[in-house]
Amino acid sequence: MRILFYVFLLLPFLGSIHAELQFKGLLQKALYQEEIMGDLSQAIRLYKEILQNHQVSKEIRAKALLRLGFCYEKQGESEQADKCYKEILEKNKDIPY
Repeated sequence: MRILFYVFLLLPFLGSIHAELQFKGLLQKALYQEEIMGDLSQAIRLYKEILQNHQVSKEIRAKALLRLGFCYEKQGESEQADKCYKEILEKNKDIPY
């Protein structure tokens, strides 16, 4: 009975850990598409998929935004890249640079 209590107590944490691992995996897939395959449109799609989810940690969100900005720069879309970089700075004011 006690074990069941602890399992229910830990369930919310296990869900968030699982989600975090999923997003890290998705980030790796996007990096692979960007850096190894050179498929910027696929990488952009994956980075945007990460950013659309509200469960993503601040760290992964910042990494996805940074890489998304790099993709836009590679495509010559400097305005889109600037938007990504500005969003990183605005949403991470608590992090020293």
